[in-house]
Amino acid sequence: MKIRYLLTILIQLIAYNTINSFSTAKIAIIIVIDQFGYNYINKLESNLNGGIKYLIDNGIVFTNAHYAQSPCTSADHTLLSTGVFASYHGIINNKWYENNQLVYCDQEDNNKAQVFKPDGTLYDHGKSAKNIMVDGLSDQLIMSSNDLKNQAWALSLKSRAAISMASKLGKAIWIDNETG
Repeated sequence: MKIRYLLTILIQLIAYNTINSFSTAKIAIIIVIDQFGYNYINKLESNLNGGIKYLIDNGIVFTNAHYAQSPCTSADHTLLSTGVFASYHGIINNKWYENNQLVYCDQEDNNKAQVFKPDGTLYDHGKSAKNIMVDGLSDQLIMSSNDLKNQAWALSLKSRAAISMASKLGKAIWIDNETG
């Protein structure tokens, strides 16, 4: 239990220091690979070069970071984005409890999100992070910009991961296997 609280404090300190350095930082890159523990980097490091190798050598790398969380993607990505557990951010088991029913975490939201067809026109539906109950790192990055030039983008193969990491103000991009 103490480790959980220490990790939460660590994530919040990192987020605080990152947010306070946004005025001088040119770019911040956070890479999240599901089920890719640090031990895989040790195994693959001799084969890495260029961008990933540069980030490992010159970025901030946590070699033994753990957190106790649910075994589902959206709650985990929202934890990484916000620094708080599901009881605070509200995404639990890839679902959200709303109006006495469970709804999927990246709920349809035509007012705040748009989804493009392969030909560039818009579908009549969209998905957003409106159910996340706290600000995420992306939100703080954008809100800390005096001239509103800061942007945050999240790219994933799944909508729930991209939306969770982009939070409410960032832009989420994902590959939609259902519609191409």
